[in-house]
Amino acid sequence: MQVSKSYWGIEGWEVTATGGSASDCFAATPPNSSTSIHHIIFANDIANGCTGNGFDANYNSGAGTDYIAYVGNIAYKAASGSGVCASGLNIVNPTAHDSTSGTHDYVAGNFSWLNVNPDPCAGTAPTDGEGIILDSIFTNGYTQQMVVHNNITIGNGGRGIEVLNNNSGSGARIYIKNNTTWGNETQTSQTPGGSFGEIYLYQDKSMTVTGNIAMTSEANGPGGYAYYAYVVDSATSSSTVSGNVGYSPAGNHAIAQYGTGFSFGTNLFGMNPNFPNPSVPGAPNCGSATSVPNCMAAVISNFTPSGAAAAFGYQIPATGNVVDPLFPQCLCNVNLPPGLVTMGCVSSSSQPAPVTITNVVVR
Repeated sequence: MQVSKSYWGIEGWEVTATGGSASDCFAATPPNSSTSIHHIIFANDIANGCTGNGFDANYNSGAGTDYIAYVGNIAYKAASGSGVCASGLNIVNPTAHDSTSGTHDYVAGNFSWLNVNPDPCAGTAPTDGEGIILDSIFTNGYTQQMVVHNNITIGNGGRGIEVLNNNSGSGARIYIKNNTTWGNETQTSQTPGGSFGEIYLYQDKSMTVTGNIAMTSEANGPGGYAYYAYVVDSATSSSTVSGNVGYSPAGNHAIAQYGTGFSFGTNLFGMNPNFPNPSVPGAPNCGSATSVPNCMAAVISNFTPSGAAAAFGYQIPATGNVVDPLFPQCLCNVNLPPGLVTMGCVSSSSQPAPVTITNVVVR
Protein backbone atom coordinates (compact mmCIF):
# COMPACT_ATOMS: atom_id res chain seq x y z
CA MET A 1 0.00 0.00 0.00
CA GLN A 2 1.50 3.31 -1.08
CA VAL A 3 0.41 6.80 -0.07
CA SER A 4 1.52 9.62 -2.39
CA LYS A 5 -0.65 12.47 -1.07
CA SER A 6 -0.80 14.43 2.19
CA TYR A 7 -3.36 13.99 5.00
CA TRP A 8 -3.94 10.25 4.73
CA GLY A 9 -4.22 7.48 7.29
CA ILE A 10 -4.06 3.70 6.75
CA GLU A 11 -5.49 1.71 9.65
CA GLY A 12 -6.19 -1.96 10.34
CA TRP A 13 -4.59 -3.66 7.31
CA GLU A 14 -2.28 -6.65 6.93
CA VAL A 15 -0.07 -6.69 3.83
CA THR A 16 2.21 -9.42 2.56
CA ALA A 17 4.52 -8.30 -0.26
CA THR A 18 6.51 -11.25 -1.58
CA GLY A 19 6.82 -10.19 -5.22
CA GLY A 20 9.82 -8.49 -6.78
CA SER A 21 13.12 -7.83 -5.08
CA ALA A 22 12.25 -4.64 -3.19
CA SER A 23 8.52 -4.38 -2.43
CA ASP A 24 7.56 -2.35 0.65
CA CYS A 25 4.43 -3.47 2.46
CA PHE A 26 3.44 0.09 3.46
CA ALA A 27 5.04 3.20 1.97
CA ALA A 28 4.68 6.97 1.92
CA THR A 29 6.42 8.23 -1.23
CA PRO A 30 6.25 11.66 -2.91
CA PRO A 31 4.61 11.49 -6.34
CA ASN A 32 7.43 13.41 -8.03
CA SER A 33 10.72 15.13 -7.32
CA SER A 34 9.15 18.51 -6.48
CA THR A 35 6.13 17.57 -4.33
CA SER A 36 6.83 16.60 -0.74
CA ILE A 37 4.02 14.98 1.28
CA HIS A 38 3.09 15.23 4.94
CA HIS A 39 0.66 14.24 7.71
CA ILE A 40 0.47 10.50 7.00
CA ILE A 41 -0.45 7.83 9.57
CA PHE A 42 0.00 4.07 9.50
CA ALA A 43 -1.74 2.68 12.58
CA ASN A 44 -2.69 -0.83 13.77
CA ASP A 45 -1.30 -2.38 10.59
CA ILE A 46 0.74 -5.54 9.99
CA ALA A 47 3.59 -5.83 7.50
CA ASN A 48 4.05 -9.57 7.12
CA GLY A 49 6.88 -10.77 4.90
CA CYS A 50 8.00 -7.85 2.70
CA THR A 51 10.85 -7.92 0.20
CA GLY A 52 11.43 -4.21 0.92
CA ASN A 53 10.70 -2.25 4.09
CA GLY A 54 7.79 -3.11 6.32
CA PHE A 55 6.95 0.61 6.71
CA ASP A 56 8.80 3.16 4.63
CA ALA A 57 8.63 6.97 4.53
CA ASN A 58 10.74 7.50 1.45
CA TYR A 59 11.91 10.30 -0.84
CA ASN A 60 11.80 11.15 -4.54
CA SER A 61 14.95 13.03 -5.49
CA GLY A 62 14.53 16.44 -3.79
CA ALA A 63 11.07 15.71 -2.33
CA GLY A 64 10.52 13.88 0.95
CA THR A 65 8.05 13.37 3.78
CA ASP A 66 7.17 15.07 7.06
CA TYR A 67 4.69 14.48 9.89
CA ILE A 68 4.91 10.69 9.58
CA ALA A 69 3.29 8.57 12.31
CA TYR A 70 3.86 4.83 12.69
CA VAL A 71 1.60 3.87 15.60
CA GLY A 72 0.94 0.39 16.98
CA ASN A 73 2.09 -1.65 13.98
CA ILE A 74 3.87 -4.96 13.39
CA ALA A 75 6.86 -5.26 11.04
CA TYR A 76 7.72 -8.94 10.60
CA LYS A 77 10.22 -10.51 8.19
CA ALA A 78 10.61 -7.44 6.01
CA ALA A 79 13.82 -6.66 4.13
CA SER A 80 13.94 -10.12 2.55
CA GLY A 81 14.54 -9.00 -1.05
CA SER A 82 17.93 -8.56 -2.68
CA GLY A 83 17.08 -5.37 -4.57
CA VAL A 84 17.49 -3.05 -1.59
CA CYS A 85 18.93 -3.21 1.94
CA ALA A 86 15.72 -2.54 3.87
CA SER A 87 14.41 -2.56 7.46
CA GLY A 88 11.29 -3.01 9.56
CA LEU A 89 10.25 0.63 10.06
CA ASN A 90 12.13 3.30 8.14
CA ILE A 91 12.05 7.08 7.76
CA VAL A 92 14.69 8.25 5.28
CA ASN A 93 15.69 11.70 4.01
CA PRO A 94 12.78 13.60 5.60
CA THR A 95 11.90 17.07 4.28
CA ALA A 96 10.35 19.73 6.51
CA HIS A 97 6.81 20.79 5.65
CA ASP A 98 6.98 23.70 8.11
CA SER A 99 8.88 24.96 11.12
CA THR A 100 6.07 24.40 13.65
CA SER A 101 7.31 23.32 17.07
CA GLY A 102 6.45 19.94 18.52
CA THR A 103 6.84 16.44 17.17
CA HIS A 104 6.77 16.00 13.41
CA ASP A 105 7.67 12.30 13.06
CA TYR A 106 6.42 9.75 15.59
CA VAL A 107 7.30 6.03 15.80
CA ALA A 108 5.48 4.59 18.81
CA GLY A 109 3.94 1.37 20.09
CA ASN A 110 5.34 -0.78 17.27
CA PHE A 111 6.67 -4.35 17.32
CA SER A 112 9.46 -5.21 14.88
CA TRP A 113 11.19 -8.57 14.58
CA LEU A 114 13.06 -10.89 12.22
CA ASN A 115 13.71 -8.22 9.60
CA VAL A 116 16.92 -9.52 8.03
CA ASN A 117 18.72 -8.51 4.82
CA PRO A 118 19.84 -11.23 2.42
CA ASP A 119 23.47 -11.31 1.34
CA PRO A 120 23.98 -9.49 -0.95
CA CYS A 121 21.35 -6.76 -0.96
CA ALA A 122 21.53 -3.82 -3.37
CA GLY A 123 24.72 -5.41 -4.69
CA THR A 124 26.60 -5.05 -1.39
CA ALA A 125 27.08 -6.82 1.90
CA PRO A 126 24.07 -6.24 4.20
CA THR A 127 23.97 -2.83 5.88
CA ASP A 128 20.45 -2.57 7.29
CA GLY A 129 17.82 -4.94 8.65
CA GLU A 130 17.14 -2.62 11.59
CA GLY A 131 14.00 -2.95 13.64
CA ILE A 132 13.60 0.84 13.43
CA ILE A 133 15.84 3.30 11.59
CA LEU A 134 15.80 7.07 11.16
CA ASP A 135 18.04 7.19 8.12
CA SER A 136 20.13 10.03 6.62
CA ILE A 137 18.33 12.77 8.52
CA PHE A 138 20.85 15.39 7.33
CA THR A 139 20.19 15.05 3.60
CA ASN A 140 17.55 17.78 3.20
CA GLY A 141 18.65 19.89 6.16
CA TYR A 142 15.95 18.44 8.41
CA THR A 143 15.97 19.90 11.96
CA GLN A 144 12.42 19.14 13.14
CA GLN A 145 11.47 17.00 16.14
CA MET A 146 11.29 13.21 15.86
CA VAL A 147 10.25 10.73 18.56
CA VAL A 148 10.81 6.95 18.81
CA HIS A 149 8.79 5.89 21.85
CA ASN A 150 7.62 2.67 23.49
CA ASN A 151 8.51 0.15 20.79
CA ILE A 152 9.79 -3.45 21.03
CA THR A 153 12.40 -4.69 18.54
CA ILE A 154 13.62 -8.30 18.66
CA GLY A 155 15.88 -10.57 16.63
CA ASN A 156 16.43 -8.27 13.66
CA GLY A 157 19.39 -8.62 11.33
CA GLY A 158 20.74 -5.15 12.13
CA ARG A 159 20.40 -2.76 15.03
CA GLY A 160 17.27 -2.73 17.16
CA ILE A 161 17.08 1.07 16.77
CA GLU A 162 19.44 3.22 14.72
CA VAL A 163 19.66 6.96 14.04
CA LEU A 164 21.99 7.67 11.12
CA ASN A 165 23.56 11.02 10.20
CA ASN A 166 21.50 13.48 12.20
CA ASN A 167 24.09 16.24 11.80
CA SER A 168 22.65 18.98 9.60
CA GLY A 169 23.14 22.30 11.39
CA SER A 170 22.16 21.72 15.00
CA GLY A 171 20.52 18.43 14.02
CA ALA A 172 16.90 17.33 14.32
CA ARG A 173 15.68 17.19 17.92
CA ILE A 174 15.31 13.42 18.35
CA TYR A 175 14.01 11.55 21.39
CA ILE A 176 14.55 7.79 21.82
CA LYS A 177 12.45 6.95 24.86
CA ASN A 178 11.12 3.87 26.69
CA ASN A 179 11.92 1.32 24.02
CA THR A 180 12.87 -2.33 24.55
CA THR A 181 15.44 -3.95 22.26
CA TRP A 182 16.80 -7.49 22.60
CA GLY A 183 18.73 -10.05 20.60
CA ASN A 184 19.23 -8.02 17.41
CA GLU A 185 22.34 -7.94 15.14
CA THR A 186 21.73 -11.46 13.85
CA GLN A 187 22.90 -10.92 10.24
CA THR A 188 26.24 -12.72 10.19
CA SER A 189 27.70 -11.08 7.07
CA GLN A 190 27.44 -7.41 8.08
CA THR A 191 30.61 -5.33 7.91
CA PRO A 192 30.00 -2.35 10.21
CA GLY A 193 33.54 -0.97 10.44
CA GLY A 194 33.13 -0.77 14.20
CA SER A 195 31.13 -2.16 17.07
CA PHE A 196 27.61 -3.56 16.92
CA GLY A 197 24.87 -2.19 19.14
CA GLU A 198 21.25 -2.76 20.09
CA ILE A 199 20.72 1.02 20.07
CA TYR A 200 23.14 2.68 17.68
CA LEU A 201 23.72 6.40 17.13
CA TYR A 202 25.99 7.33 14.21
CA GLN A 203 27.17 10.90 13.53
CA ASP A 204 24.33 12.43 15.49
CA LYS A 205 23.60 15.71 17.24
CA SER A 206 20.77 16.81 19.53
CA MET A 207 19.79 13.32 20.65
CA THR A 208 18.02 12.47 23.91
CA VAL A 209 18.07 8.77 24.73
CA THR A 210 16.34 7.89 28.00
CA GLY A 211 14.15 5.29 29.68
CA ASN A 212 15.17 2.47 27.30
CA ILE A 213 16.16 -1.14 27.90
CA ALA A 214 18.75 -2.55 25.51
CA MET A 215 19.99 -6.10 26.08
CA THR A 216 22.28 -8.19 23.93
CA SER A 217 21.85 -11.93 23.56
CA GLU A 218 25.43 -12.73 22.50
CA ALA A 219 28.93 -11.58 23.41
CA ASN A 220 29.98 -10.79 19.84
CA GLY A 221 28.24 -9.73 16.68
CA PRO A 222 29.02 -10.75 13.10
CA GLY A 223 32.68 -11.05 12.23
CA GLY A 224 33.69 -11.23 15.88
CA TYR A 225 33.06 -7.54 16.54
CA ALA A 226 32.02 -6.75 20.08
CA TYR A 227 28.25 -6.54 20.53
CA TYR A 228 27.10 -3.74 22.86
CA ALA A 229 23.78 -2.68 24.27
CA TYR A 230 24.51 0.97 23.32
CA VAL A 231 26.94 2.27 20.71
CA VAL A 232 27.43 6.02 20.26
CA ASP A 233 29.64 6.67 17.25
CA SER A 234 30.91 10.18 16.38
CA ALA A 235 28.32 12.03 18.45
CA THR A 236 28.68 15.51 19.92
CA SER A 237 28.11 16.97 23.37
CA SER A 238 24.62 18.10 22.30
CA SER A 239 23.44 14.49 22.67
CA THR A 240 22.58 12.82 25.98
CA VAL A 241 22.26 9.13 26.80
CA SER A 242 21.09 9.01 30.40
CA GLY A 243 18.59 7.12 32.53
CA ASN A 244 18.67 3.86 30.54
CA VAL A 245 19.12 0.18 31.34
CA GLY A 246 21.81 -1.60 29.32
CA TYR A 247 22.90 -5.20 29.76
CA SER A 248 25.29 -7.55 28.00
CA PRO A 249 26.06 -10.99 29.43
CA ALA A 250 29.65 -10.39 28.26
CA GLY A 251 29.89 -7.02 30.01
CA ASN A 252 29.67 -5.01 26.75
CA HIS A 253 27.09 -2.61 28.10
CA ALA A 254 28.01 0.59 26.23
CA ILE A 255 30.74 2.27 24.20
CA ALA A 256 31.31 5.77 22.81
CA GLN A 257 33.78 5.77 19.94
CA TYR A 258 35.46 8.05 17.38
CA GLY A 259 33.74 11.31 18.34
CA THR A 260 34.81 13.98 20.82
CA GLY A 261 32.80 15.84 23.42
CA PHE A 262 30.20 13.14 24.10
CA SER A 263 30.04 11.19 27.36
CA PHE A 264 27.38 8.93 28.82
CA GLY A 265 25.24 10.28 31.63
CA THR A 266 24.03 8.27 34.61
CA ASN A 267 22.66 4.93 33.42
CA LEU A 268 21.93 1.50 34.86
CA PHE A 269 24.52 -0.26 32.73
CA GLY A 270 25.11 -3.81 33.88
CA MET A 271 21.61 -4.28 35.31
CA ASN A 272 19.86 -7.41 34.04
CA PRO A 273 16.20 -6.51 33.36
CA ASN A 274 15.25 -10.15 34.07
CA PHE A 275 12.78 -10.56 31.25
CA PRO A 276 10.57 -13.59 32.03
CA ASN A 277 11.02 -15.30 28.65
CA PRO A 278 13.12 -13.34 26.16
CA SER A 279 12.72 -15.08 22.80
CA VAL A 280 12.00 -14.27 19.16
CA PRO A 281 8.32 -14.83 18.35
CA GLY A 282 7.01 -16.58 15.27
CA ALA A 283 4.81 -15.10 12.57
CA PRO A 284 2.00 -12.81 13.74
CA ASN A 285 -1.42 -14.45 13.90
CA CYS A 286 -3.78 -11.61 14.73
CA GLY A 287 -7.04 -12.64 13.05
CA SER A 288 -8.96 -12.85 16.33
CA ALA A 289 -7.18 -9.97 18.09
CA THR A 290 -8.83 -6.62 18.77
CA SER A 291 -5.63 -4.67 18.04
CA VAL A 292 -1.91 -5.13 17.48
CA PRO A 293 -1.06 -4.71 21.22
CA ASN A 294 -3.76 -7.28 22.05
CA CYS A 295 -2.21 -9.67 19.53
CA MET A 296 1.23 -9.04 21.03
CA ALA A 297 0.19 -9.62 24.67
CA ALA A 298 2.41 -12.69 25.06
CA VAL A 299 5.45 -10.85 23.67
CA ILE A 300 4.77 -7.88 25.95
CA SER A 301 4.62 -10.27 28.90
CA ASN A 302 7.83 -12.02 27.85
CA PHE A 303 9.68 -8.69 27.80
CA THR A 304 8.22 -7.12 30.94
CA PRO A 305 11.18 -6.17 33.18
CA SER A 306 11.18 -6.55 36.94
CA GLY A 307 12.84 -5.00 39.97
CA ALA A 308 14.60 -1.68 39.48
CA ALA A 309 14.22 -2.02 35.70
CA ALA A 310 10.41 -2.18 35.82
CA ALA A 311 9.89 1.48 34.94
CA PHE A 312 12.15 1.27 31.86
CA GLY A 313 11.53 0.01 28.35
CA TYR A 314 8.14 -0.67 26.82
CA GLN A 315 5.20 0.22 29.06
CA ILE A 316 1.57 -0.84 28.52
CA PRO A 317 -0.23 2.26 27.19
CA ALA A 318 -2.40 4.09 29.69
CA THR A 319 -6.10 4.71 29.10
CA GLY A 320 -7.31 8.26 28.78
CA ASN A 321 -5.32 11.35 27.92
CA VAL A 322 -2.24 12.84 29.56
CA VAL A 323 -0.08 15.91 29.08
CA ASP A 324 2.84 14.81 26.90
CA PRO A 325 4.85 17.52 25.12
CA LEU A 326 6.37 14.84 22.85
CA PHE A 327 3.01 13.59 21.58
CA PRO A 328 2.17 14.75 18.01
CA GLN A 329 -1.01 16.79 18.15
CA CYS A 330 -2.04 15.73 14.64
CA LEU A 331 -3.05 12.39 16.20
CA CYS A 332 -5.55 14.07 18.53
CA ASN A 333 -8.16 14.47 15.77
CA VAL A 334 -7.81 10.86 14.62
CA ASN A 335 -10.06 8.03 15.84
CA LEU A 336 -7.25 5.58 16.67
CA PRO A 337 -8.09 2.17 18.13
CA PRO A 338 -7.68 2.27 21.93
CA GLY A 339 -4.52 0.93 23.52
CA LEU A 340 -2.01 1.54 20.72
CA VAL A 341 -0.26 4.38 22.56
CA THR A 342 -0.86 6.65 25.52
CA MET A 343 -2.69 9.63 24.05
CA GLY A 344 -1.03 12.92 24.99
CA CYS A 345 -3.86 15.22 24.01
CA VAL A 346 -4.36 17.17 27.24
CA SER A 347 -3.37 20.61 26.04
CA SER A 348 -0.49 22.62 27.36
CA SER A 349 0.93 25.96 26.31
CA SER A 350 3.88 24.30 24.58
CA GLN A 351 1.79 22.16 22.22
CA PRO A 352 0.70 23.27 18.73
CA ALA A 353 -2.93 23.09 17.68
CA PRO A 354 -4.19 19.73 16.34
CA VAL A 355 -4.26 19.13 12.58
CA THR A 356 -7.00 17.11 10.89
CA ILE A 357 -6.05 14.04 8.85
CA THR A 358 -8.55 14.28 6.00
CA ASN A 359 -8.64 10.73 4.64
CA VAL A 360 -8.50 7.53 6.68
CA VAL A 361 -8.66 4.10 5.06
CA VAL A 362 -9.86 1.61 7.68
CA ARG A 363 -10.20 -2.07 7.04
